[in-house]
Amino acid sequence: MPSLKDHTVKKILLSLCYASYAMSGLILGMRTNIFLFVQRDYLDGYSHIATLVLVSGIFMQMSLYFAGHLIERFGYRRLLTAGLFISAVPLVLMYPVRSVLLFDINYALFMAGYGIVVLTLNLFASSLIPERRGNTLLMLHLFFSLGALTGPKWISFLYDRGLSWQSVISFSATPFFVIAFLLYRIGNHMSGSEAGLTGNHDPQRDGGPAAYLKEPCVWLFIVIFLCSQIWEYGIGTWFVIFANKTRGMDSAQAALYLTMFYACYPMIRIVFSRIIHQLNLLMVILGAFLCCILFGGLGFITGRFAFYSLTGTGVALFFPAIMAAMQHLFGVKATKKIGFITMAGGLVQYAAIWGVGLMSDRWGIGTGFPFMLVYLFFGALAVIGVMVLEARKQASVEGVSI
Repeated sequence: MPSLKDHTVKKILLSLCYASYAMSGLILGMRTNIFLFVQRDYLDGYSHIATLVLVSGIFMQMSLYFAGHLIERFGYRRLLTAGLFISAVPLVLMYPVRSVLLFDINYALFMAGYGIVVLTLNLFASSLIPERRGNTLLMLHLFFSLGALTGPKWISFLYDRGLSWQSVISFSATPFFVIAFLLYRIGNHMSGSEAGLTGNHDPQRDGGPAAYLKEPCVWLFIVIFLCSQIWEYGIGTWFVIFANKTRGMDSAQAALYLTMFYACYPMIRIVFSRIIHQLNLLMVILGAFLCCILFGGLGFITGRFAFYSLTGTGVALFFPAIMAAMQHLFGVKATKKIGFITMAGGLVQYAAIWGVGLMSDRWGIGTGFPFMLVYLFFGALAVIGVMVLEARKQASVEGVSI
């Protein structure tokens, strides 16, 4: 069978990356509804879900960290294929779930696979068209946001028509198997080597985590990453429960506000995908934090849930802008350092979300959920800290003291 040309292969692979992230977004978008069903059917309080988020987050962050090393051995395509399969199997095994223990096990295994998928996809997509790295990352996250936008309404629509949440999430795993099969088949049609489609091999040793922690910028980016992800992941974890317990909303009505939150993603990412290369990335991240603080604060003060939805305008820029900023400041070959930052920030992020559950058990979800706004302030301060360090570095190069 004739081999495909490299540029055709790259286009197909990029399309599969977009589809993979869209389906990942759809699954993650359903998460908050499923947590509500699980809590209603099996639990009393919030601490169990908070602990599950923490433990599964640790699974995800560890797999994310090890994925950075496995990429160098197996390549992006093979590791993405494995990650999709590992994610899909526990979703299928959700079908017979009738106890919280089985749900916990399957959810933790899914998050382990998701950790492989998310790191591999971001590095893979940006390597396919390196001259358009920023645009490609924003487009990748645009597809994720489209999937996340669909998730809450998808499960509410099918659940209201008599399907169990177990059936919905199991059926939703089917595209993962299809994409994994296509990635496997593409390997049989590649011409010669998989040049440019494997990991980023940097022969120079960078000293590892011990050396990273000596850099102030690394610490600041850990804070930036965890503070941005706390709000994004916290919305997905607690919003439906928060709306249900404080306002008595049913899951379908709360899902509408969550859909509005995710609807901000594609609009913002489409606009910024055209202009992000003309902007200062640190200013973009700072503006995103301030936007979330503004709308989140208005939601807390006025009690209008639409303001919480509008924080999506800032959240939409967090992950792609932070990834692009780290690549710009640390260098495109600093993939292990970037992987370490995302792992370290992610681990603390899940501990913080776990703390929201414990706080909600003691003082109520009406206090625990808005408390996540505090982290946004720390994230904004960390961005300012990076700006100061970069200004001093630039001044030192130019021979000017600050």
